[in-house]
Amino acid sequence: MLDINNLSVSLLKDDRPLIQNLSFSLGPQDKMAILSEEGLGKSSLLKCIMNIPQDHLKIKGHINTHQSLIGYLPQTLENQERSVLDYFYDSIVNLDHHYGDLLASLNQFDLPPEILERKHLWSLSGGERIKCQLIMLTLLKPDVYLLDEPSNDIDLKTIQWLQQFIIQLEAPVLFVSHDELLIQACATKLLHLEASHRKTQAFNSISSLKYFDYVKQRQHQINKDTQIAFEQKRTRKIQEQKLQQQFEKVQHSLRTISRQDPSGARLLKKKMKSIKSKEKRYEKEAAFQMIQPDPQEAINLKFNVKALPSSKEIINIENGQLKIESKLLLKNYNLIIKASEHVGFRGDNGSGKTTLLKHISTLLKEKTELKVGIMPQDYEEQFNENHTPYTFLAITYEKEEQDLIYNTLGALQFTYEEMNQNVHNLSGGQKAKLFLARFILNDCNVLLLDEPTRNLSPLSNPELRQMLSEYQGCIIAVSHDRLFLKEVCHTIYNLENQSLQPIDSIPIS
Repeated sequence: MLDINNLSVSLLKDDRPLIQNLSFSLGPQDKMAILSEEGLGKSSLLKCIMNIPQDHLKIKGHINTHQSLIGYLPQTLENQERSVLDYFYDSIVNLDHHYGDLLASLNQFDLPPEILERKHLWSLSGGERIKCQLIMLTLLKPDVYLLDEPSNDIDLKTIQWLQQFIIQLEAPVLFVSHDELLIQACATKLLHLEASHRKTQAFNSISSLKYFDYVKQRQHQINKDTQIAFEQKRTRKIQEQKLQQQFEKVQHSLRTISRQDPSGARLLKKKMKSIKSKEKRYEKEAAFQMIQPDPQEAINLKFNVKALPSSKEIINIENGQLKIESKLLLKNYNLIIKASEHVGFRGDNGSGKTTLLKHISTLLKEKTELKVGIMPQDYEEQFNENHTPYTFLAITYEKEEQDLIYNTLGALQFTYEEMNQNVHNLSGGQKAKLFLARFILNDCNVLLLDEPTRNLSPLSNPELRQMLSEYQGCIIAVSHDRLFLKEVCHTIYNLENQSLQPIDSIPIS
């Protein structure tokens, strides 16, 4: 159905490799998930297969689709000023002849026919937008599906629906997702794109293991390789120290030996030659020793924030009402949040989660003793057109602050070049990490997070969850990520039918 042979993709400006010598085949029953860290070529690979121009990349290799019809769901839907009906007319030839199929698909996907009357695509919820795109693809009857982050911006109910949709598709699927549970349930194969040596080398691997089995096996291998590298480094240090002692001893003897003892001098020179020979042998052996693993998903940072008194209430709303324009989202709701509490909000798209988070943000602005950090769902609202990662984080621009910013970004796996390029050239996951860096540098004791895991890789998300679960301050988050809610949040509320209700647990399976 799809064959890729020796595909290499690199950045045109500095020749940094994203993908190196990638070869694989996608068979009729394959559901393959692409794993990689932010900015390492997942979306670029899908665009290569679709032959979409990418002027910033140099691409070599062979892609054979065997004349298959490919259905592509991009990460961002273009031209959202269009009406929903115009979107289907633009996408499907002779839609009038298939209008009955469109209505039947709307019913099958649990969408009302009135959705076709919507004047703008941007007025749809995330779940409605994904379903419309998938309806369009299924009406085209493609031989292969390429799905780029289909689980972004959709609620838990739609994620569970999407999971069944992918599983039941008879055509092969190549997809990207940050949702670990979706990958675990759907993927029959895993393609992992990786980088090392500060992203100057790219490599890849393919596995038929289930996702969590693969993660466990990979971590075991990383731990094993780390131990081997440590032992080899320790042994080499001992060898070097011993060799240096021998060298200094022989060198001292050569300086002090009497000219009356030429045979002793010859013997010492022979010993020195043997030492230098050993030194060369050790250098050759070092070239073949295990290199310390440098997994790109690592977040080598911790919060060091001073916790506020745990009994302190930072939010206390009684019989509140929440509206957006004339639409009532919540009525007569009560909400108390304490200074060390981790609170999560979940609910269907359009239920008011983000509006509630913005309302809480407004209330917190009045509390001067709090340092509030905000990660919005749309990162761009906090970036200006000239921001680099460094200038986004800088306040004083003094040397001490500059060093601290660069060290923080380095711990988040940014290269020096990435630290100083325009933020608009970064991937979504790298932009999310900029907000983490800001929280740490500013010692924020309250975090407002709107879908914090939506752009991070599935391998980075456990690192983020660990980091946030240990955070001593207050977290108030909107999330559809089941593992995030389960592992990070102490209290979870569901927004439904204009009410705010605490829930006991999150269904994982």
